[in-house]
Formats: sequence, structure tokens, C-alpha cells
Amino acid sequence: MQVLRRYFRTPPQPGEIVHAFSGVRPLYDDNADNPSAVTRDYVFEVDGAEGAPPLLSIFGGKITTYRRLAEQAMQRLAPWFPKLSSAWTANRPLPGGDVGGSFDDFSNGLVRDYPDLPRTLIQHYARLYGTRARTLGAGPYLRRSGPSFRR
Repeated sequence: MQVLRRYFRTPPQPGEIVHAFSGVRPLYDDNADNPSAVTRDYVFEVDGAEGAPPLLSIFGGKITTYRRLAEQAMQRLAPWFPKLSSAWTANRPLPGGDVGGSFDDFSNGLVRDYPDLPRTLIQHYARLYGTRARTLGAGPYLRRSGPSFRR
């Protein structure tokens, strides 16, 4: 609850929390003598007999390489899925990244649409969620009746 006090005058109560997430970064045990020397790269293992669905296990990796990891994962699965298309994600916007013009214009539009909220909060949400920030606008956290945000 202490971390919530940084952002809320009155932190949400446990019954008001809709979702929680914790990211874990598993590292592949490459038998390095020094734990800090363990590889940060990812390693694939594919198990699957002919005619049986494959099991793809991914060990390690970093969030910053997720697109390349996903493309390589699909390449590894291609023998089981011959109709897969070639890689296409490199030039596609991430969910919420389709702001349609300049980011400043998009962010200023959100500020205009939510005049009761602090500009810094709206800009923060714009950076984190992009066009999905409007989904927050439909929920309790961006309505005046929702939790009281610090200014």
C-alpha cells in the first residue's frame, strides 16, 4: 500500500483492485560460474513429434527484444505450421501506438478531453498507454468520482 500512497491521497482498498501483475525475468542456466555472467539472451527448446502439437519453451530474454524473439519463435514453429506468413511486426505500431499524427497533438487532445485531471497525469497515461488511455477514461480511475489523484 505504501507505493500507492505515492500516487493516491486515499489508496484503493483491496476489494477495489481489479488486476495485479508482476513481471519475472527467468534466466537460462548456462552453467556460468558467476551468476552475474549468466546470459541475458533467450534460448528455445521445441518438443514435438511429427503429427503431434509442438511445445515451445523460451528461457531468458529481455522485453526490449520481444519482437525479434517472437519472430524467431514463429520460425522455430514453422515446420508444424506450414501456412505461417513471413515476419510482419517490425513496422506495426504496438497496441495503443496508433496515435495517428504527432504524439504531442494526441497528448494535447487527451488533456482537452479530460480537463478535470492534472495535465501531468494525462501526459503520463498518454506515454504509458497511447490510444488505450481513452479506455481508462471510461473506467473509475479517470472519472471525477474515482480515487483522488495527487496533483
